[in-house]
Amino acid sequence: MGSVPTFQREGIVLWPFAEVGLMLLGWFAALSLSACLVLPKSSTLDLGRPDDFSRIFDPLSQGRIWDIQSGQIRGRTQSERHVAMMTYEWYLPKMAKHLPGISFPGRRWNPVEGILPDGTLTFNLHHFLKVNKHKEAFACIGLNEGDSTWRKSYSLWPWGSCDKLVSSGTVFNPGEWLHLTRGIYNWTEDYGRFDPSSWEAVANEEMWQARMKTAFFIFDLAETASVSADIKSQLYTFAYSSYKEIINSHKNHPVNWHKNYAIACERMLRLHKVDVDPEVLLSETVKHFLLYTEKAEDDPQRADILQAVKHLKKELQGLRKMKKNMKRLAV
Repeated sequence: MGSVPTFQREGIVLWPFAEVGLMLLGWFAALSLSACLVLPKSSTLDLGRPDDFSRIFDPLSQGRIWDIQSGQIRGRTQSERHVAMMTYEWYLPKMAKHLPGISFPGRRWNPVEGILPDGTLTFNLHHFLKVNKHKEAFACIGLNEGDSTWRKSYSLWPWGSCDKLVSSGTVFNPGEWLHLTRGIYNWTEDYGRFDPSSWEAVANEEMWQARMKTAFFIFDLAETASVSADIKSQLYTFAYSSYKEIINSHKNHPVNWHKNYAIACERMLRLHKVDVDPEVLLSETVKHFLLYTEKAEDDPQRADILQAVKHLKKELQGLRKMKKNMKRLAV
């Protein structure tokens, strides 16, 4: 199988289970980047009426395009074994010897810092990151859900198939981040090449879904961040461009990409940007919603998506008719 992306810089990689290399703290909690669409039942949709736009499409973003939850492979045995090992007094001292330059502010990891009855000093993830702030830190396959102390001072920004822990005070520049991370994703396995029931298929799915992590991250910022209308517009535009580039670069890919891209196109329609043809955006929205429904037959909201597409098609026809009439009048 393809290799995990390598980083051409010195740093700390936080893995959820111990195998080789710099694999520290946490347990297996694989991400399942599955699409989740909830459309209200409606018999009318008028693209010229903002209230209809909101009624049909707002639930898409409020429920998140991707519902990031625990993955299909829970790995509880690995998780419990690793967490148990982290509590052994010999575990960290033995591990630290193989990690020169990395500091451990105690002898055992524990979400609640303190001194155990036997005198052992414990430390949490926030403290660990603080004493290693001179190094860059990356989290792969999630962070330990039982220790959220890192949230006090850090945020997770997408970094290929992993995430980079960034100081909360750092200003996010979407254009620079897209440029910085563009070349680090090196997964080469074809999508769908493994038996669907195999663990290889699950791993391959995770890696393919990771291709859209940055696009979703930027889209999510546009949806949730308290920023000016101009900044929000820029975020939507960067997300749309990223989605478009990725989906047009791969003929065979996860089906939820179609839905995510369709929603990104719809958001661009709301911006009324002069440099993007609304006919193209409408066409792409319809096309990719239909491609999604063709393959995602088990989606409980499939009928609602098709109902929305039906009205979007009418608006597309109306737009094309209007453009045709305008051309005729201009002659």
